[in-house]
Formats: sequence, C-alpha cells, structure tokens
Amino acid sequence: MIPTAIDNGQLYLFNDADGETRIKRLHRLGTRTLALVSDNPDHSPEIRNGIDAERLKVLGRIVWSGHNW
Repeated sequence: MIPTAIDNGQLYLFNDADGETRIKRLHRLGTRTLALVSDNPDHSPEIRNGIDAERLKVLGRIVWSGHNW
C-alpha cells in the first residue's frame, strides 16, 4: 500500500518495485498514482499506477539540516 503520509514534492528514499533504492520527489496524483520526479531536468517524471505504485517501499523522507557556527 502507498504510504498516506507523503508530502507532495518532498524528497524520499524508497525501494522501487525492482528493488533499486532511489531518491526522488514524490507527488501523489491520486489514491493509487504517484509521480516520481527528479531534480535533474534531463530525467522526465515517472508515473506509477496501481500495483506499481503500491510496490514502492518508502524508507524515509530526506531532510537537510544546517548550522551556522
């Protein structure tokens, strides 16, 4: 099942259906549809529907933290 706590446009670490670990921005387009969007403009967005979307295993959200010392 697709995680319900996806914040559209945020970076996520996930295992794709083929077992490949990837980092992409996830966008929920419907209850069973996700868009996988790269920050690299040379790569087109990928759409996952139905069972292909449900096979994504989200491992976590990528966050940036910085400090001024």
